[in-house]
Amino acid sequence: MKISKNIMVAGLIGAMTLITVACSTDTGKKVDNVKNPTSVETSKTVKSKVKTDKSDETKANVENSEYAVEKIFEKPELLKKFTNKNVDYATYLKSEPFKAMFLDKDNKLLQEIDVYTVPNDKDSTALYLYLKEDKVVNAKLDEFNGSINTQEYDYDTLIYSTDMKEQTKYKDFQYDLDNKKDEAEKELKAKFEGKSLDELKKILKVYVPYQKYSRKDTDKTLDVYLIVSKEGYTASSTVNVIVKDNKIEKLYVDDSYRPSKNPIDVLKAAK
Repeated sequence: MKISKNIMVAGLIGAMTLITVACSTDTGKKVDNVKNPTSVETSKTVKSKVKTDKSDETKANVENSEYAVEKIFEKPELLKKFTNKNVDYATYLKSEPFKAMFLDKDNKLLQEIDVYTVPNDKDSTALYLYLKEDKVVNAKLDEFNGSINTQEYDYDTLIYSTDMKEQTKYKDFQYDLDNKKDEAEKELKAKFEGKSLDELKKILKVYVPYQKYSRKDTDKTLDVYLIVSKEGYTASSTVNVIVKDNKIEKLYVDDSYRPSKNPIDVLKAAK
């Protein structure tokens, strides 16, 4: 079971910075009206003569409607506070989430949305967790069709992330990125730059990138495809493409764990 973490934004930059959450057409606002049962019970049994400031009560209610991510994984049933539904939340949390991460101009993580689905389940209902500062501030159960409505969110850079296990394995890739990376990159650039992204997907046999970077000031995206090494993730490589209207404008190869280029800077330069 993986816990969503903000593990170095330098690594979200190629190593993907393994973080996680997702939203649909609804907003990711906090549920400020969720009351803590303990505090309610206390108010009934203990009569205080001290007058309480209403602003303090409101603040307390807001804090009680937020949970550290670790707490949610320890006690998934806490999510009922947000959804008001009795479901097996633990089953959802066993899967790897589809993530949307919203960064400001300094590449600081503002908010994260993780979408958990039940593998091999015909039901399209997913669990949405809304995170801020490593806390779950809202959650819902809703249909997930593979995309997220992000128009209402304020951000400088948006990063989508999916499960690395679904990416291309090194043994299935016809280019030797371990021993002949420079040569392979030249061949890939010559073959795919200026061509449809669909052509590259055919040899990758993967149709969803490991990461997708987008910005509000450009209609281009930077799509990152992972070539998983037999030695493990940290030894893996990435095939990175600047895409506009499904056409590859630029392609380059990099390391997954310690990339030589910051994808956000690459996308900024390409706009």
